[in-house]
Amino acid sequence: MADGDPAGVHSVPPRFVQPRPLVRWAALATAVAGWGLCLLLTQASLPGARQTPLLDTLCGRGEGGTGGCRGVLASAYGSVPLSRQEGSLRLPVSILGMGYFASVGLWFLFIGPPTRSRAAWHALLLALVLVGAGVSIFYVRVMATTLREWCPLCVAVHGLNGLLLLLALLSLPWRKASASALVPHPSARLVAATVTASILIAFAHVAAALTFVIGGQAQRLSDAYRRVVEDPDYAVWNWERQPAVELPTRDSAAFTGPADARLTVVVFSDFQCPRCRAAHTALSNLAADPNASVRFAMRHFPLDAACNDDPRYGGPGGHVDACRAARAVEAARLVGGEAAAWRMTEHLFSKRGNLVGEDEATWAAAIGLDASELAAALPRAAALVAEDVALGRRLGIHEVGVPMVFVNGRRFDGWSVAAAWDRLRERGERGPTTRQTE
Repeated sequence: MADGDPAGVHSVPPRFVQPRPLVRWAALATAVAGWGLCLLLTQASLPGARQTPLLDTLCGRGEGGTGGCRGVLASAYGSVPLSRQEGSLRLPVSILGMGYFASVGLWFLFIGPPTRSRAAWHALLLALVLVGAGVSIFYVRVMATTLREWCPLCVAVHGLNGLLLLLALLSLPWRKASASALVPHPSARLVAATVTASILIAFAHVAAALTFVIGGQAQRLSDAYRRVVEDPDYAVWNWERQPAVELPTRDSAAFTGPADARLTVVVFSDFQCPRCRAAHTALSNLAADPNASVRFAMRHFPLDAACNDDPRYGGPGGHVDACRAARAVEAARLVGGEAAAWRMTEHLFSKRGNLVGEDEATWAAAIGLDASELAAALPRAAALVAEDVALGRRLGIHEVGVPMVFVNGRRFDGWSVAAAWDRLRERGERGPTTRQTE
């Protein structure tokens, strides 16, 4: 006989046996199925979502070949507004359903049916499922009496919700606990952890939906803005409303293109700016077209603290070799004329901004110029670049950025819109505000 066991019977520690495991796993599977169907509904709710064979099968097709579910999802009942203001962002109801099914699924995954002594905790789940059942009844009534249009996939979701209610009721300990279920279940700590996780996952669904909805709205606004700025009529209208400015040109800075061109273009550029490279290519092609009636000259506005005293260009946002490149072009022009300047321009833009580790002598050799002559011309070239930078600052380029294109003395933001150039040429205007300086 063991000490401390006068009855001669060893104590058996209580052990836990999960009540009604079949009900637990059936409820978990139902919640997962409901979450998956709500995911399909959320995908179908997205603007521009395409009908898929799966949605065709589950939803059917309405009039005009449109999926039957989409009429319901596109209605006012298919989403909830985020504010009372007209036109506010709307959150698909199906994403709320995803959060609901995820929360119920977590409860059955970690807790499941309770023992009789802890049945009061089950009231939390019952309250949630009863609210969900009420919502399902509301939406079924809306489809039947208000919309008079049925979404088979929605009906399936509401049916699964009804099954969840039944399984939640079956999870209650209606009968007296068996002798084997000696451990009270669930513990307060487990309930607290599960409820916290359920709340967090529900909020995570809403947060993800908000991120997607706001991102989608931002993308739609961006697309609408792009359609506007790429509209040639808007580009010309915006050009017309710009104030006319004087753009003095130097004798050494010749224009590329026919001298009698109807459009005189001046572009302020940076050799390490990708958009500047695109603008240079576009304008070069226009100037090379004899029917385009466009001539252009390039001026310099390097985003480099070495020749541009804007403090923004001295840090990570600056182009550390842009000043050297601009001076090299002007030095090439002083040494070899416009042809040499053009070769240097093309060579530097071909580097696609990767100018680190190369010096002016390397660039001179690449275009067939004498390196010593180029070096001798660099001080004068630096002064010319400084003049361009000062002019650019007076024109406000530091507030807008490069490239900045002027057509007949007015800023033209639509330089990348080919049809806008056609509109400008059709106007047949000349550039009276461009003058030559001594």
